[in-house]
Amino acid sequence: MKLNQTVCQVIDDVFMQYHIVDTSKPVMITFPPGCQAITQHQAEANDTNAWSFQFFAKRGINVVSFNHIGQDNYFHSEEFARFLPLLSTQLDVFPKRIGYGISRGGFASAIHSKVLGLDKALLLMPLSSYNHKTVPWDPKVKANHVPDQALNLDASVCETPLTVIYDPLYAPDTQHVARLDSVVAEYHISGVGHRISRALQQMGMLKKVVLDFYAADIESDAFYQGIRQRRLFPSYLKGTLANSRRKVTLKRRWVITQYRCYLIINNSHFCHQKFLSKLAVSCQKRWNKVLNLYQQVNLQGASKAALVLGNTVFCL
Repeated sequence: MKLNQTVCQVIDDVFMQYHIVDTSKPVMITFPPGCQAITQHQAEANDTNAWSFQFFAKRGINVVSFNHIGQDNYFHSEEFARFLPLLSTQLDVFPKRIGYGISRGGFASAIHSKVLGLDKALLLMPLSSYNHKTVPWDPKVKANHVPDQALNLDASVCETPLTVIYDPLYAPDTQHVARLDSVVAEYHISGVGHRISRALQQMGMLKKVVLDFYAADIESDAFYQGIRQRRLFPSYLKGTLANSRRKVTLKRRWVITQYRCYLIINNSHFCHQKFLSKLAVSCQKRWNKVLNLYQQVNLQGASKAALVLGNTVFCL
């Protein structure tokens, strides 16, 4: 591996980006959530960064970041699987290999942990399988189009010590974590659902949690003290009602609804910014689909332009 320079490489349908500063220090190996897919054009043009790469690289932390190309991608490529053992031998020089993944990235970190030789991994709301027969209780799995090759992958076989953060009130994530036998530490954020990373980011805690885990372990007392801030976010109250498993009385539901309305009214600027941010992300996803369609369809000149123009309306 090359030192002190950013290196990008495409392995089948996976984009890899790494930056090595000091081989005497640990290396972070990261996998992104499903929503962070990039296009083939972005990967080949090297005009984008893999998810989380910048976060670690700008802090002088050794990092190898993987990013899936295309939405229906679960890091299940045979070519990618053949590449990982070759990469693993080059990672032997590091004193520790630390995994980090969110949702689908947590799944990928777990299934590839053995071949990568991970010493430990931090997984936020990880999925344990994308086989609807194995996890029929997860609506996300039912909604996704999962290739046959990915159906046989199961993170429950992971032997790497895992630290997981999830919402114990959100039944699907709780059941996924229960399937992981190598969990050594659990941290709970109740009432936020499958939005752990977003909640930590809104509370200004995500950076500290990740860096603490890189350095040693998450500070439990500071973590649970910090997440008390979630009560100030309307999304937390909405999640509390949605994920209450029908244990909230009508009176308490009314109190929570009133308080949520109060927060929305008194934080209208924040809610407005949140709406614009989500709208921008949504439009970007749709634009990426348009670009993929443009590259795949074999049309000429005006016909191709008309196709893109027509589909672009969907992004506006």
